[in-house]
Amino acid sequence: MKILYKTAIAFIIAALPATVMAGGWPVKKGNYLVSVTASYFRASQLWDKGGKLGSYDQGGYFESRSLSLYGEYGISRRLTGVVSLPYIINEFKQRDLPAATSQGLGDMEFGVRYYLTNINFKYYFAIQGMAIAPLYSNTGLGFSSGGAEVRAIGSGSGKIGSKNYYMNLEVGGRQYFQNAGPFQVRYTGAFGLNFDKHNQVAVGVSGNYSTSINKTLDQNLVLNKDFSYTQGSFSYAYIVNPKLSFFAGVNQFLVGRSTGKGTTFSLSVITKF
Repeated sequence: MKILYKTAIAFIIAALPATVMAGGWPVKKGNYLVSVTASYFRASQLWDKGGKLGSYDQGGYFESRSLSLYGEYGISRRLTGVVSLPYIINEFKQRDLPAATSQGLGDMEFGVRYYLTNINFKYYFAIQGMAIAPLYSNTGLGFSSGGAEVRAIGSGSGKIGSKNYYMNLEVGGRQYFQNAGPFQVRYTGAFGLNFDKHNQVAVGVSGNYSTSINKTLDQNLVLNKDFSYTQGSFSYAYIVNPKLSFFAGVNQFLVGRSTGKGTTFSLSVITKF
């Protein structure tokens, strides 16, 4: 069980910094998994609608900082409750104008994860349904729209020589309910290796394909609804014990359309009780 937990919590970094997820391994009935994540993102370059990269005008930029809480509770052997809530500070600077700052609670996401089956207790498969509730009216923090998401999750673990490895794949569809949507397909994959009982590293890839009738490209990235991107990630985890772990990660945007090119740095602490 300790080894399973060590590999399971590592998947939290696969979705950083937006939301934190524990992968396809179940949280035991009556147990909690709680994570707090701080992240920082900055973009001074922008992909246009055709994917051509250019700079913001006159030293402009988009910057986002967030502090996110994620929780998962084991309701039964197969069912867990899931919730996440971020506090966001977005800053947008263009030309010689003063920077515009928006801050407050973001989109609360809550729902359930159902564990469909497993193969020899090494490979787990789950499906997750989430509701999205905006806790703000300022469009500088998000779409200000309710929504829903369905996500499929698969996780596995094994050995390469004497080292434990793990992998995680997730893909989901998300619909925002306002007239212009958007509808999004989100995906993430991660592969990690445990060097010993305290140290883990992981690499990953994730992305978002967002479509909307609103094709406007705005340098204030949070306003764009029709866009896409792919990013790569590298993460390190230090496992204090089976109930406490620390994570550091970096995500780099690789290609995109109607979005910014930047880097995200994240720090997380995860506990289980």
